[in-house]
Amino acid sequence: MTCCSYDFGMRAVKSVLTAAGNLKRALPEESEDIIVLRAINDVNIAKFLADDLPLFVGITGDLFPGVSVPNPDYGHLTTSLQKYLTTRGLQVVDATMLKCIQLYETLLVRHGLMLVGQTMAGKTTVIRALQGAMSALAKAGIEGFQKVRFVKDACVFILIRWSHIPLIRRV
Repeated sequence: MTCCSYDFGMRAVKSVLTAAGNLKRALPEESEDIIVLRAINDVNIAKFLADDLPLFVGITGDLFPGVSVPNPDYGHLTTSLQKYLTTRGLQVVDATMLKCIQLYETLLVRHGLMLVGQTMAGKTTVIRALQGAMSALAKAGIEGFQKVRFVKDACVFILIRWSHIPLIRRV
């Protein structure tokens, strides 16, 4: 039987399941509650406004009482991002690094995305920093990374909201 309509809410469920599967393969010894909570966080946090995060954290805290997700180790990526930013005369700002990591995590579970925000919010810098960092890691032969092309005006499907935090400071 086919349905005449499609529930677009199922895309979010599929994204969480995909992220959970990827995490379980990468971390086979990790407990399933931590895997699922981290997948939910990875798929959703980057899309929320700062005002909505406490509500989201409260909801996931109620769903997973006592479960604390350890911060993932993005050692190679973090180092490469820092190097990319400093070689271009930019300061390494926590907000910029956070947005780069959120973009990376989103790319792991989404086929396309769109960054929106005010002019000079740092969107292009974050995209190019992640592109440069991942390409440098691929060139160095680090497993799990490949060369990335920056495609301007590509077809996009998901929205990551940007806060009004200044992300970029010239040195």
